[in-house]
Order: sequence, then C-alpha cells, then structure tokens
Amino acid sequence: MSYRQLITPNPDIWCRPGWCLEYVNNAFGVKEVHGSATAAWDASTTQHRDRNFPPGQWVPVWYGLDTTPLGHVVLLAPDQSVYSTSDLTNTPHHHPDLTDLEAYYAYYGMTLTYRGWTEDVEGTPVLAPAPLTTQSTTKAGGFLMALTDEQQQLVYDRLKKYVDSPISAVPEKVMESRVVHGGTHSFRTELVKTRQQVIALTSAVAAMSRNPGLTADQITEAVKAGLAEAVVDVDVNVIAREIQPHG
Repeated sequence: MSYRQLITPNPDIWCRPGWCLEYVNNAFGVKEVHGSATAAWDASTTQHRDRNFPPGQWVPVWYGLDTTPLGHVVLLAPDQSVYSTSDLTNTPHHHPDLTDLEAYYAYYGMTLTYRGWTEDVEGTPVLAPAPLTTQSTTKAGGFLMALTDEQQQLVYDRLKKYVDSPISAVPEKVMESRVVHGGTHSFRTELVKTRQQVIALTSAVAAMSRNPGLTADQITEAVKAGLAEAVVDVDVNVIAREIQPHG
C-alpha cells in the first residue's frame, strides 16, 4: 500500500536529551497528549509491527528501551536515515539508518526493542493511505493500445450493431448462456420464468383487490411478500466463446 504525507516534519530543531516524544511532537507540530513514547505507541490505532515503511515518507518509528519503561521514538526520513534524541545535547543525532541507531544504543549499554511504526503521532495523523489511481490504456486515435486503429473500428462497429439491434437479433448462444436461479438454466428460460412470475403476481393482486374482506394494508403486505419470494440473487456465469466474424 502506498501512503501520502499529511504533515511534513522539521527534524532540524532544538531538543532536550531523552525527551524523544517531545522532539517528535515538535518536529511534526502536533500537540502533546501522552507522557511517554510507550504510552503514545500503546494508544495508537495505526500500529504497524513490520518494517515495511512507506517509501519516500517521514515515518514515526517506535522502540522499547530496556533501561526505562518510557520507550523511545525516532523520525525515519524518506532516505531511511534517522533523527533521534540519542545524545546529551540539544541537537538531534542524525543516524544513517535504523541499524546504526540500534547499534549506537547497544554500544552505550542500552537495548532497543523494535515495536513498529505508525501513521499518527499522539493521535494526529501524519500519514494516510494514498487513494488508488488507475493508468489509462488509451492513446490518441484509439481506445485499446494493443489494437490497431482498424481493429478498434471493427470492435466498435460490432458493439454498435448489437446495441442498436432488437432483442430478437441477439445470438442464440448468448441466450443459452447459463445462469443460476433455483437451478441452472439459460437466459431464455430465466426470462420466461420471470414473465410467468410477474403474470402470476399481477393476477394475485387483481384477485385480492376484489376481495372485500381485505384492507389496503393487507393487500400491500401480500404484494411485498410476493415480491420478496419472487426476487432472488442471480449468479451469472457466462461461458466466453470466441467471436466469429460475421459476413
């Protein structure tokens, strides 16, 4: 899945040593809600426990830390480098990647345990799934790149011929394609069955309307029940066949 950046952070800001969540909040410009990286991670509804980071985006990445229950959070840049409050200075440490970050902490006797990444920081979305896009297969002078202009014109002419033709001109093989509706049968049979149901229902309504013992509401409910019984889902399974040229 692809993502789009909702908030682009500014990683080159002043920070306090050990105040990782404050730094990430300020970088994204979001309001502080929780008191620690662990609490913010636990509260997030967009947790991803994998390392399939959205390419080309700024991503908050979360860790557990064996020396404190507060945990740790860092900024993963689009180039996979990492900004972290790793030093005892007011400047974020710019690590070349997450491996370097984890090795850096291990060197100083602290073990980072990877938790995952999120689409939000303290409940504020900073990433969102990108809307699906489609690529057109059109080109100037035609609607299918795989066909020549002559072939496209032939397809168009045949489609138009069928659209403009009366129902009686529909090929028999199309009418004999199979459908499932209380059993397997052809389109033609399905149309006949539907017509019979409509005639029967119409007759029933006419008979009920002449019955002085029925109210309008009772007739309406009976019609609804008849429609509910007559109308079911139809699973169409058309068997594809090669279209043969017509003279």
